[in-house]
Amino acid sequence: GPARPDRFGDEARQPFLARKCKSGKPVLPDSDDMKKQVREAAFRESYDVSLFYKDTGICQAVAKSDAFDLLTMCVIFVNSIWISVDADYNDAGV
Repeated sequence: GPARPDRFGDEARQPFLARKCKSGKPVLPDSDDMKKQVREAAFRESYDVSLFYKDTGICQAVAKSDAFDLLTMCVIFVNSIWISVDADYNDAGV
């Protein structure tokens, strides 16, 4: 019989990873680039704002202390509980 016309064109025959979108960029990022970015992120020094604090004084000592971190988290936790209780039981109009 007669040859059927090609419905998909040459692009359909390309491997999926080698295809490019209309802008000319690859459909998926290059795996080597992704691995490089992951390695860089894994070994990057984490951001710590306390590195910018002064080295002397009571305020910096309090701000850097673990007790202050714990107290701050406890206040946030209690506040979230209070907001939920207030939202559930407060019948006043807004």
